[in-house]
Amino acid sequence: MYLQGKGGADSTDSFRYAAERVVGEKPVFVKYVVLEGEEWPCGHRHDDVVHEVDMVVMIGMESGAVLRIRWILPGFDQGLEAVLDQAPPEGLNTVDVTRSEQWLPLIGHPVSEVAVAWHVPYEGRPQQPWALRLTFDGYGSAVVALGEEQDGTLVCHPTSLLVFFDEKAARSFVNLDDSLSSWGEVLR
Repeated sequence: MYLQGKGGADSTDSFRYAAERVVGEKPVFVKYVVLEGEEWPCGHRHDDVVHEVDMVVMIGMESGAVLRIRWILPGFDQGLEAVLDQAPPEGLNTVDVTRSEQWLPLIGHPVSEVAVAWHVPYEGRPQQPWALRLTFDGYGSAVVALGEEQDGTLVCHPTSLLVFFDEKAARSFVNLDDSLSSWGEVLR
């Protein structure tokens, strides 16, 4: 199944590795992976503040690398997985959002900083990333976090993604225990 991840310390290390490697990279395309047979944005929130995404955010870089950010649910360790590949996987139902009003100002500008928001999904379980921020110095930022819109309210949710383009909204969006903003802490 595509949405299974290993979880635990190995996935945390690979997440950090992928996130740190995109500093200095320039995105050239952004695609969302949506459920088979669905279109985007049909039924998904998409405005100046946030995009709601079913499964995966793929960001292609000028170097040819592709950053894939997806939700994972290995056992109880809900979180995000970030993978840096040389090509996106084949056969996924993708929607190109590169030229959307929210992504277009960030395209072609280097990632200047990455930040991660961590959480412990359940007592005794390892820490997991639940939000990743990419900052494009002087051009804005994009924050990918676990979450969805429910009855007009944005809530943390382990099997859906929100992409924030508004700093105030990202700073005010908190995880399940209300302790940490999706804005996160800088890795590098």
